Amino acid sequence: MSYQNKQKLLTSLISTTVLSLSPTGAQTVVKQPNIVFILADDMGYGDVKFFNQTAKTETSNIDLLAQEGVAFDEAFSSAGVSTPSRYGILTGRYCFRSPLKSGAINGHGKLVIEKGRQTIASALKEQGYATACIGKWHLGVEWQKKDKTKPLVPESQYATTSNVNYRKGVTYGPNNYGFDYTYILPASLDMPPYLFLKNGKLVGNKIVQISDIYPLRKSDTQTDYDSTYIDNDGVYYGRGVWWRAGEMEANFRVERCLQDITKESLSYIQTQTRRKKPFFLYMPLTSPHTPWVVDPKFKAKGQVGDYGSFVSQTDDVVGQVVAQLKKLGIYENTLIVFSSDNGGAWRKQDIEKWNHNSNEGRRGQKADVYDGGHHIPLIVSWKNVFDNQLVSQPVSLIDIFSTLANIANYKIKPTEAEDSYSFLPLLQKKGNSARDFVIFHSSSGMFGIRQGDWKLIEGLGSGGFTDPKFEKQTPNGPKHQLYNIKTDPLEQVNLYLQYPEIAKALYSKLQLVKTQH
Repeated sequence: MSYQNKQKLLTSLISTTVLSLSPTGAQTVVKQPNIVFILADDMGYGDVKFFNQTAKTETSNIDLLAQEGVAFDEAFSSAGVSTPSRYGILTGRYCFRSPLKSGAINGHGKLVIEKGRQTIASALKEQGYATACIGKWHLGVEWQKKDKTKPLVPESQYATTSNVNYRKGVTYGPNNYGFDYTYILPASLDMPPYLFLKNGKLVGNKIVQISDIYPLRKSDTQTDYDSTYIDNDGVYYGRGVWWRAGEMEANFRVERCLQDITKESLSYIQTQTRRKKPFFLYMPLTSPHTPWVVDPKFKAKGQVGDYGSFVSQTDDVVGQVVAQLKKLGIYENTLIVFSSDNGGAWRKQDIEKWNHNSNEGRRGQKADVYDGGHHIPLIVSWKNVFDNQLVSQPVSLIDIFSTLANIANYKIKPTEAEDSYSFLPLLQKKGNSARDFVIFHSSSGMFGIRQGDWKLIEGLGSGGFTDPKFEKQTPNGPKHQLYNIKTDPLEQVNLYLQYPEIAKALYSKLQLVKTQH
């Protein structure tokens, strides 16, 4: 769809949004809702019992949100790993349009969102919203150096020591992308630095090494396949319970991080309730991504070991947020979005051990171009406004920007959210989204496109964590992959040679989108 046609559709939607959000069809004026966006980290579609009745994990609060709201069973992230997926969510653009073409950054990584780029936070701020980001950022900040003549970090990807002057805070970060208030972990909870930044300033004042706080191994540590993911100077306590060596604020505790994010978020909601303006809370969690540092009271939850317990703890966070909104009397005027940044990091060994598949019904896992890397849970709930329904039209997390912009009556400009299509018509039961294809890429930058029942993958292999990552083309064999997802959701039968015209059309579409904007 051309930008001009897309804008005509959005303008039409915007003009009717505020007057037609009542499910009965009555033209009831609804004030701008508060918006809470809870983004789980590495939670697979199959981890949510609402979507996967065979799940061994317990997600009663998320299930209830789905039962009362709009659940999407064909939702996809734009990338198979954290950083590019989050870029897409906040900007409404594919991350391959940014300087980062593949992979994810570490905690000392450079800014990924271009300076001056409009985000959904800055757009909502223009519409009168108070905005906050509380949780895992993973999109880069501009650190200040101790010695300006030396590099920020050594060449090693995960440096144990750095040239960062943490006490000076950052010169550029989420506060510069439209968030009024920020309380962030710079990257994932398994990579340094381990600390919180509050509005760009260090929470605390002393930097130590993780080895000053934690023993690197315990006497009862049992190694598993993921023990090779870290060096000997990192912490490893068993499958999923590990984090890399590096710098940490002396009072920061890895096992308390999720609780701290939750506490800060609940406090923010309470504070904003006393004010007269709507708020947007972007709440990217650190769970159930590694390390699986489970609060003891959740240890017995689920049947999938520490991972299942951490999923239960993640579900409890959702329950706490909903309870806080109800307690403060603002639940019915708050739109809640729940999703995950990519598929679950769940290998064949885990499936066999626990008889549970984090990415149930799809091939592959986090980082892959196969659907397991991108097929994610998505739930949108707004009490008494959006009727409960299950939506099967494919949508992308990139579409969050346009959808929330429509609801807030923000008119998207030609240079903003170019890849985002509003799914507000689906929420309102007033038609389909304008999106008729989804694009995603693996951690290594292998692309896939899905349109209708067909999916084309540009290359051979998973492009991610599942072996083989890459495959060589055999003589007279296919050079790409083509699957009919309707008849073959596990992407087992490559039909590239049998349907050359379909493959050619999808390939051309993919190349066109990649070269636009």
